[in-house]
Amino acid sequence: MKKILSITVSLILLMSCIFTNFTVSADGGVVLSVTSQSATKGSTVSISVNVTQNNGFSFLMITPNYDSDNLTLTNTENGNVCGSMTNGKNPNWNGNGENITATGTLVTFTFKINDNAVIKDYIVGVTIRQCYNALSETVECKATNGTIKVSCKTHSYGEYTKIDNNQHQRVCSACNHIEKSNHIWNGGTVTKQANCKEEGSKKFTCTACGTEKIEKIAKTNNHTWGKWETVKSPTCTEAGTQKRTCSICGKTETQAISALGHSMGNWVQSKAPTCTSKGEEKRSCSKCGHSETRAINALGHSFSNPKITKEPTCTESGIETGKCTRCGQETTNTIKPTGHKFGAWEDVKKATCTEGGTQKRVCSKCKTEETRNTDALGHDFDNPTVIKEATISSTGLMEGKCKRCGEATQEVIPCTAKDDLTGISFETIEGVFSDGTQITTEEIKSDNANYGSIKNLLSEITGKFSAYNISASLNGTEVQPNGEVKVTFNIPDGFGNDVALYVISEDGKSELIDAAVSEDGKTISATISNFGTYAICKLDSDNSEDSSDVIDNIDSSNEEKSQNNTIWIIIAVIAVILIAGAVTTLILVKTKKSDNPDDSGMFL
Repeated sequence: MKKILSITVSLILLMSCIFTNFTVSADGGVVLSVTSQSATKGSTVSISVNVTQNNGFSFLMITPNYDSDNLTLTNTENGNVCGSMTNGKNPNWNGNGENITATGTLVTFTFKINDNAVIKDYIVGVTIRQCYNALSETVECKATNGTIKVSCKTHSYGEYTKIDNNQHQRVCSACNHIEKSNHIWNGGTVTKQANCKEEGSKKFTCTACGTEKIEKIAKTNNHTWGKWETVKSPTCTEAGTQKRTCSICGKTETQAISALGHSMGNWVQSKAPTCTSKGEEKRSCSKCGHSETRAINALGHSFSNPKITKEPTCTESGIETGKCTRCGQETTNTIKPTGHKFGAWEDVKKATCTEGGTQKRVCSKCKTEETRNTDALGHDFDNPTVIKEATISSTGLMEGKCKRCGEATQEVIPCTAKDDLTGISFETIEGVFSDGTQITTEEIKSDNANYGSIKNLLSEITGKFSAYNISASLNGTEVQPNGEVKVTFNIPDGFGNDVALYVISEDGKSELIDAAVSEDGKTISATISNFGTYAICKLDSDNSEDSSDVIDNIDSSNEEKSQNNTIWIIIAVIAVILIAGAVTTLILVKTKKSDNPDDSGMFL
């Protein structure tokens, strides 16, 4: 019976203990987590023990677990969970009768990786020695381990191998550490050239692992043009067309060929002029048969010993009368005014840098005076500074000190542009060209399709010329000036100062335009309002005469005719006197000989 009672009491006590322990565990617990790190041999590394769950503890003691043969604990540092830590082999924390419920870093251990440590993953954990609450009840406490991944201090990598199209990797033969990086591409090799029809391709190779990639090369805009072929031949008066084709993509370009211009023969007189009636002469084109007719001025009367009844003056005609040696008519003829004979222009008021002046000249015959205004001289800067460069669409600005008047001032630079290849320069005002306008000049040489047409067109004017095509474009579209532009051309070597500027129209006509040659004879300038084809022509005495000059030579002035007639009359009188004298002398000689016969009885 006593045995039964003892067993019963023991069972009751055992169940009491089991029940008590179950109750404590049911109150909650503490969860610790050890962090993981990577390090190399010989380096130091810190491992934290974090409280990730805390239902309250008043006292906690732990012991760090690690491989002491390869790791050396060098420092233990308290965290932020509990301010009271007792350091040592078994660090502990005491809440002094109060439960600690905070989470965070409990403690940080710093380890030194031994220089001869084995390369592997070392487990670092903690052993929980004691953990109870303010009621001295045991609190369940669990901990998870961390690791220190130890690798080489100096890696011994193998060769790179491809991971994907962007990266490659290499592995340390000692610790299996993997290093990843982006491919390093070389400059690439063209495997297929791009052209105007198809895209090309280029192969790039990674210099580290040999991986290859192919990239496309965009189509080019550089066509391979063939020769120009005439589609429609030009005539004397109509422009033709020519076409060229790209041998790669078949694209074609078409451009106009200027009209050839007539190839006119010499003028041939078809009706002779008289003293009072005009004559006529005609010429024809050798290519198309087109003919032109022009009048020959009436010859005018040729007076014999004309008498001037009224002397001409500078501005008024004179009158002469006489009998025409050509038609016998007695008539009166008008003598042209002699015209003023002005002296050089002289300053009445000299122009200054900012104000214009006045000049005067006087006729030496009638003392008539003419005056004209002169432009202001403008400042002559000494070493000017350009503040803003001028373009063809906007003015520039420069400043400096004027050498003439000493004033320090600014001056506007006109809108300008210059083509360095041809030397042609342009000057205008703002508003004539929009911002972004590009001016292009091209010399038309003998290999240009239009050269022959221009040469034929100018054949009656000159045998030596230089032609240029001038154009302007804005955003790829051809435009014309919105006003006047001063264009200055360099006169080609060997042309001299006797030159003229002609504009060539698309319908095969040439027109002389007003142009001025510079004082040094190096340039010729003109103000134009349309771009197109312009030609500098070298003139000579044969080509520089206008057709009207030829007619005027046929119908010279009456004054010149009168002088010529007088000279011929004098010559005729002298001739008559000489002939009469010779005849008289011969008669006298014969008479004398007849009075003295020679021995033979013959008269000489």
